[in-house]
Amino acid sequence: MRATYKWANGSRIKINPQTAGERIEWLRKRKGGQLDRKDVLAEAKKSRSPLHSAFEWDDSVAAEQYRLEQAGHMLRHITVVFEDSPEADPIRAFVHVSRREDEPAFTHISVALGDDDMRSQLLAQALAEIAGWRRRYAHLQELSILFAAADEVLMKDQRKPARSAVALSDSA
Repeated sequence: MRATYKWANGSRIKINPQTAGERIEWLRKRKGGQLDRKDVLAEAKKSRSPLHSAFEWDDSVAAEQYRLEQAGHMLRHITVVFEDSPEADPIRAFVHVSRREDEPAFTHISVALGDDDMRSQLLAQALAEIAGWRRRYAHLQELSILFAAADEVLMKDQRKPARSAVALSDSA
């Protein structure tokens, strides 16, 4: 069966997804049915590999990119428990918000939850993740109860009138 490969939304990979997908599938078969990141990198290191140009080979640039990835990982994975509810499960301490559409940033969860615009951004992100999760696992009938609940939440949100930044500032 022929498969068509595409990059997911938000991907910044600059090579043809069909070429990449076919090569990775070829590599998976060659590796006995499974592969990992090291296998893909080893293949990409070969200058004639179709995956080669998707990677940064200038070590000074790659090192800076990697450290930025590490900083992002740190921001996404540090959690907090507030003193007024020490029994609560830890939650993400810093969340991704936009000051303006062209300026993504992170802020503390308590700041984001206390600001109507940032809270709306978090809700929109959560709903987009639910929708993405729903699409990724739609083929698993065992999750049908969860799909029904997700669909109800997503449909409810679509029926809500959009609140503009002006409306948010008026209600503050």
